[in-house]
Amino acid sequence: MPESYWTRTRLQYRLICELIEQVDVSISGLTMLSFANNLYFVCIQLLKSMNTMPSVAHFVYFYASLSFLLGRTLAVSLYLSEVTIVHVAGTIVTYELVLIQFHEDQNLWNCN
Repeated sequence: MPESYWTRTRLQYRLICELIEQVDVSISGLTMLSFANNLYFVCIQLLKSMNTMPSVAHFVYFYASLSFLLGRTLAVSLYLSEVTIVHVAGTIVTYELVLIQFHEDQNLWNCN
């Protein structure tokens, strides 16, 4: 291959790398916000799972919603290259243990 080919290829590669860096900077805050949001709702759902559910419909909806949240959190975690699944699970367990210590049995299913 001629030298001009490698020069052009190197220039295109460098432009792609710069584009990726700009996109990463632009969406990193949004990705972190999404991850924090998912973590918060997973902890709240796990805390609510300790209460009795008034009906089978509540039970089915609750666990379907929890499964969706866990799947969404897993997807965001896989997207974040620096956060591994084990650290996320450890963080959820840690927060959940703290929430359990302060848990008071309340009727959280009433929307009133």
